[in-house]
Amino acid sequence: IMPSLVGSEMCIRDRAKYGFWFMSLCVYSCAVMGVVSIRGGNGITHRVWMIRFAGSLWGAFWIFRLMLLVTGPLFRNWESAAFLASVWLSAPLGILIADILRRRWDRHAEQTRSDEVVMVQ
Repeated sequence: IMPSLVGSEMCIRDRAKYGFWFMSLCVYSCAVMGVVSIRGGNGITHRVWMIRFAGSLWGAFWIFRLMLLVTGPLFRNWESAAFLASVWLSAPLGILIADILRRRWDRHAEQTRSDEVVMVQ
């Protein structure tokens, strides 16, 4: 199954090239959306997009390397499959993790604020 997913060497190079383009699209689209939202005066949306931007950067760097470290031995006979999976999934995973963390932080901050209001009353 795996050799048919990976394909020929030329196809692998194309998939890797498009994967890196996709990775940069993930990073830059989050940054552009953050800039557009702050220029529009929406600080809350700006914060959301900038956290996603940071997550995509961390994903493109750290998750990419971690995935290669983990999937490399798993796909020992198909090195290109490990590389392609890392290229295509690292930045979106970084965005997903950053968004999950942001929601957790927001929920915690909201709960802390509501606890403070109860204590004041």
